[in-house]
Amino acid sequence: MWRSLNLTSERFIMSEQAQQSVRILTQEEIDTLESRRELVKCYLNLENAEAMFETAQGKMEAISAILSSNTFDPEDTPALQSLGVLFGDVFVADIDFHWVMVEDSIGTDPAIRFENTGLLIYPLTILSKRLAKGEQVDIFQLYATMVQQIQQALDQNAEDGAGFSSKK
Repeated sequence: MWRSLNLTSERFIMSEQAQQSVRILTQEEIDTLESRRELVKCYLNLENAEAMFETAQGKMEAISAILSSNTFDPEDTPALQSLGVLFGDVFVADIDFHWVMVEDSIGTDPAIRFENTGLLIYPLTILSKRLAKGEQVDIFQLYATMVQQIQQALDQNAEDGAGFSSKK
């Protein structure tokens, strides 16, 4: 399901979070994410593409290479969301996130979840929405900014007694 978010709808979605259901991925959903990773490998057309995908840094470099070469049209949402899968994989590798499916009144989407908390990120659309708006994306800067925001959210929730804490 396609979502177009603005400030008003973000508030609505945030108020609907109590209506969310988070579950583990089915094998079919795992296979779908894997097929998106394979799509990106095909576009890299590098002999070392397989090796790049073995590390978070390699995945970041793959995303950066594709973004800088304008391989995907900014309107090609499915292809750009494949890059989002790799971006999510970086958080899974570097921080205590894991892939889940989130169901709510709007639809069902893959997300990454921090430990067993309510902290969710929807990486499939992080890049596609920015590029569709014509933004230039520095994937390394975006990642650093998001890590900082995640840490701030974890720290704030820990201060509020919500029980979120980072193991790192």
